[in-house]
Amino acid sequence: MFKAIADFLGPSKEREEHRCFLVAMVFDTGVASLRNRDVVCLHYDTGTIETGGSSEVMDFHGSFTSVQSLGIIIVPIQGSYKLVEGWVEEAMKKVGVEGGGISHDILVQSIKDRIAQVQASPSKEGETITYEIFDATVLNRSKDHIIGPRKLNPTSY
Repeated sequence: MFKAIADFLGPSKEREEHRCFLVAMVFDTGVASLRNRDVVCLHYDTGTIETGGSSEVMDFHGSFTSVQSLGIIIVPIQGSYKLVEGWVEEAMKKVGVEGGGISHDILVQSIKDRIAQVQASPSKEGETITYEIFDATVLNRSKDHIIGPRKLNPTSY
C-alpha cells in the first residue's frame, strides 16, 4: 500500500536551503514566538531580497533550522519596520552581489557590525522598540522562494 502511495506521489523533491535573518520583537515576557517573526532572505544567485512573516514561510511548508541569535537592539519605533532589510541592501551595495561578491558569512558579519554600532549608542529619544535578530536557515522544496504566492482571504458575505 505504501509503495502505491509513493508511486502515486512521485519522487520526493530534495529540501532546498535558504539562509536568512529573522527579526523578532522582544517583550517583557520574552522573545516573540517563531510564528511572529519577520524574515529577510537574500537570494544570492539573483541578488533579490525576499521578505515576509515566518508564518508565511511555514504556510509554504518551510521550516527553520540553525537559528542563532546575532544580538538584541533597542531602536526608535519610527523607521524601525524595515531596519534589517535596509542593512542587507546596504551590505549588498557595499560588497556587490554580482559575480558572487557577497556570501552569507560576509552578510552575517555586516549585520553583527551594525548591531554592535546600535548597541554602542542606544537611542534614548522618543518611544523605542527592542528586537532580537537571528541568523537562520529555511528548508523548503522551492528553489527560488521561501514564501509562496500571496493568497487573498475570501470575503464572506
